[in-house]
Amino acid sequence: LCYFGSIEPYWGNMSVRISAGGYLLKSQNPHVVSLPFFERVGLYYHFPKNIFGGVSLRAYAAHIDFIEFTLGYKIPLL
Repeated sequence: LCYFGSIEPYWGNMSVRISAGGYLLKSQNPHVVSLPFFERVGLYYHFPKNIFGGVSLRAYAAHIDFIEFTLGYKIPLL
């Protein structure tokens, strides 16, 4: 479980999402080395009809942990 805050500026159909967060629960496995916080940055393209896709990188202290590819649907708030 984790918590994070994000900011996402838009330039036309493109956006950059920058996040920072921390963990509420971490692995108890002694072989898993992790810091209590993480950073994430992603580049997204927003298609018509609320569909978006992109790629983001999660890092610990500027060391990339994984690359995430996203295809999603933005649910309108009314």
